[in-house]
Amino acid sequence: MKVLAALIGLLIGASICTAQSTSSLTLSDGTSPWPKDGKVSYSSHPAEPVLSLDQLVRMSELIVDATVLSNFPAINTHPDSDFPSALTESLVSVTEVLAGTLPGGTRTILLLQEGGKAGKWDVVVLDDPLVKPGERYILFLYHDYMKERPNGSPYPRYRTISVFSGRAKIENEKVVFLPKTDPRLREHNNTVVSAFIATLQDKISFHKPELKPRP
Repeated sequence: MKVLAALIGLLIGASICTAQSTSSLTLSDGTSPWPKDGKVSYSSHPAEPVLSLDQLVRMSELIVDATVLSNFPAINTHPDSDFPSALTESLVSVTEVLAGTLPGGTRTILLLQEGGKAGKWDVVVLDDPLVKPGERYILFLYHDYMKERPNGSPYPRYRTISVFSGRAKIENEKVVFLPKTDPRLREHNNTVVSAFIATLQDKISFHKPELKPRP
């Protein structure tokens, strides 16, 4: 079962990165490797791991303090609907732009994440759980230029840097990075959010002065 899970993770990861496979996968005995109940889970493996807050700032196009408003229904974006793939778009309200510029002065963006229930598939990315309405995050983002707009939303689309590394949840006014992030990022866990933002602004001024918001 662990071998199957690893296979599923690798194949889904390859599909996400290349989107070149257009046919259903079958094993040598003619059967499908996908679970019959449609439930698939895998771990993500970012191409470029983030090892520090400085690196996270350098890699970001946009950094915001934001709250999740809602989740759109997940969609299967793979050319073959029999391939276990799901993409969830979440509507996010930006409270403060810490670095970068929002297109057209909007205060609402879409956050894209792999995973969710789409058709017969229930896909879970173990180390990058889907955001939920009401949750607040400091988000480190890059723009996603996917042309298709399956949910019809006009808002600009973004993904988090290095999958799970690019979001720090705010709980009880303290910062919490996800468990699989590098220990050097998790050193900031339990920092009061105002102090974390002050540290972040210093790093933005040093690494990305051109992204500092204009008064």
